[in-house]
Amino acid sequence: MKKLIDTNPYLRDPEQREKLIERSVTSSTGVEGIHIKKRKSPHEEKLFALLNNICQYPPVREYKFDQKIAGQKQRMWRFDFAYPEIKIAFEVEGGTWNGGRHVHPVGFLNDCIKYNEATRQGWIIFRLVPSMIKEDYICNIWTTVFENHKRNQ
Repeated sequence: MKKLIDTNPYLRDPEQREKLIERSVTSSTGVEGIHIKKRKSPHEEKLFALLNNICQYPPVREYKFDQKIAGQKQRMWRFDFAYPEIKIAFEVEGGTWNGGRHVHPVGFLNDCIKYNEATRQGWIIFRLVPSMIKEDYICNIWTTVFENHKRNQ
């Protein structure tokens, strides 16, 4: 069976391929033979900088975790940012006001499945819309979480 990149002349030409990629919608699934680098949103970059400053060490970007429900198809998910050693994750929910993936019915359903599975595995997940990514708010979250974590050890 031939790969898509072998049969589509637009994909063979690097210049044309780049133009197609720029016009395409980035999603969690890839087209065979094309690897799209996810562009970091300015909101994700702002959150990363805040977490790095407040927590004194950077979170893991795009942290992968898997589904652990017996008898179901294995899935891999990612958190925008995570501190795996204490199971705390931060998710930036973009597109809230313009019909983005997180508020589309299918995207919302998939996010619910992901967050429920993560919670079942013991993760604490903070879901943030861009307007919530402010130093005082993030600092308050982190201080509370860190104090609770120290108390529970």
